Amino acid sequence: MGAGEVAMTSSAKQERPLRIGVNALQIQPGRALSVGIYLRSLLEGVARVDAHNEYLIFVSPGTAGRFDLGRPNLREVVCKGTGVGRPVRILYEQAVLPRVLRRLGVDVLFSPENSAPLRLPCRSVLGLQMMMMFTMPECFPRSKRGYFRYIMRRAAPRADRVVCVSASIAKEAQQYLGVPPSKTTVIHEAPAPCFRPMPLGEAQGIVESKYSIGGDYFLAVATMAPYKNLLRIVEAYAKARKTHGVAEALVVAGGEGEWPGYRQQVLSAVEREGVAESVRFIGQVPQEDLLPLYSAAVALVFPSLCESFGLPVVEAMACGCPVITSNYSCLPETAGGAALLVDPFSSDSIAAGIASVASSPSLQRDLRQRGLARAARLSWEDCGRRLVTVFQQVCGVADRPGI
Repeated sequence: MGAGEVAMTSSAKQERPLRIGVNALQIQPGRALSVGIYLRSLLEGVARVDAHNEYLIFVSPGTAGRFDLGRPNLREVVCKGTGVGRPVRILYEQAVLPRVLRRLGVDVLFSPENSAPLRLPCRSVLGLQMMMMFTMPECFPRSKRGYFRYIMRRAAPRADRVVCVSASIAKEAQQYLGVPPSKTTVIHEAPAPCFRPMPLGEAQGIVESKYSIGGDYFLAVATMAPYKNLLRIVEAYAKARKTHGVAEALVVAGGEGEWPGYRQQVLSAVEREGVAESVRFIGQVPQEDLLPLYSAAVALVFPSLCESFGLPVVEAMACGCPVITSNYSCLPETAGGAALLVDPFSSDSIAAGIASVASSPSLQRDLRQRGLARAARLSWEDCGRRLVTVFQQVCGVADRPGI
């Protein structure tokens, strides 16, 4: 039995295991990177604590093997024909998947990303990853916004339980979807075990050899999306250099996203503000490279306008990287009193935060220590344990020994 697994009593072992379906069809190759990492991390946590129940993970052909954790009670079910585009995937999810669930005798389906089949032969647990279709609708194309608003307004009230990654999301689910607090469970995310402090010299060596970045820098981990607030980050960074004498570079790690117009605004701001020589865009980086990038940074700058949880905040903390983040959305909740909070709508506030950290080694030490303590309180194993409890509760077996 692995560390953290719960020993089952003889009477519990005689109980029929629950058959739990996991809807991973929305995770397509090259898309939904963050939710793919989230779901794998969550399933790894589940696997550590639950060797009793059976998990069937429904995947498209292009992502087969991504959730193969080598556990006998977790296996993938490849759904042929679902990897040829969003309309086909949606049709399969709504019309075919319920029949598959009935044939396989699934007791409860967990849909981790905002949508679920509306007619199910079993219990339903819906995961809410974001509410930006309601809180920042202008950031999304009309068709995508319309579909998700339609499906979320119907799937959430039908679900037996709605799992939210922050209390902020749970509050928005009540406001926009009519989900009462009694039907929501908040399960925070956690940094992956790979995120840990790395010796500064080692981290700097990796960053310089892989990305040709030498010297001190602030790090922004963000896709080129309006809600990530990169435009204000660039403007604030320029003010910090001009007004406060900040000398460190700014490194931006993240994909180009689906907003080419916004990307052009950010690049134009870099030129307009005269900081082109000190701002580096290194694109989407693999998870293993984030460890040295966080560890070598003076601080993470993450003043996002809207997040479901804000995983880079606790990833950076786990690496001993000081964090500057928003006093808005879920981010104060995620930071847990261990970050410097700024007003994300004010470039002056963000600039002042950057300057404060740059000029104060004692503040850096304080944020580093508080961040490490905050990150240590979060684990995917605990997330997995709480999720299994939800499955047991909605299936009416919460009184069984086990978790």
